[in-house]
Amino acid sequence: MKQGLLIIIFLISSINSFSQEDKLSLELSYPLAFGNNFIADNYNGYVDLGLKYRIYELNLIKLGAGINGGFFSNTKSSINKDYNVSVYNIQPKLFVEFSLPGLEKFHPQLGLGYTFTLFNGKPGNGINSNQLISFFDTQSGFNFNAGLAIDLIKNIFLQIQYDYIKFDSKNGTLFTPYNTNINLLKFGLGLRF
Repeated sequence: MKQGLLIIIFLISSINSFSQEDKLSLELSYPLAFGNNFIADNYNGYVDLGLKYRIYELNLIKLGAGINGGFFSNTKSSINKDYNVSVYNIQPKLFVEFSLPGLEKFHPQLGLGYTFTLFNGKPGNGINSNQLISFFDTQSGFNFNAGLAIDLIKNIFLQIQYDYIKFDSKNGTLFTPYNTNINLLKFGLGLRF
């Protein structure tokens, strides 16, 4: 946690060295899981932090790499209250950003990557909590995303992004769409530097 904070502070303090190129962007979003899947039914999203680097520019497209980290928790009433579960998404990706002639403030994006989801459960305040032990589990799978960034002013933008995650089947988890197909919407602000 401290190392991640130090990296963010270093990146922000380096804004001047990148300010002429606008190759880097930092994004802060609210993640919302939806649809018929176990994440949407049992967890609330709190924050998603993203970092993108535009590696190559060719006429109307920019190619780049990025990473997002998100946090969810089981605060919905439908989950078993014997556990407090924290869920962390880590999403490295490659992306393409498009420039639209005549619509310079709009930047559609498509991305492809992989999602690692970490579940950290600790006994909560339920009836059986004193008999339970902590657990740690992971799920992972391919991630496709599509989004739109809209410039507010020169280096600040609004963004909306849709993520579709297809988890692999593992450890006896039933291979059903409910357990493997995850839909996320992310709404937020970004800063290019």
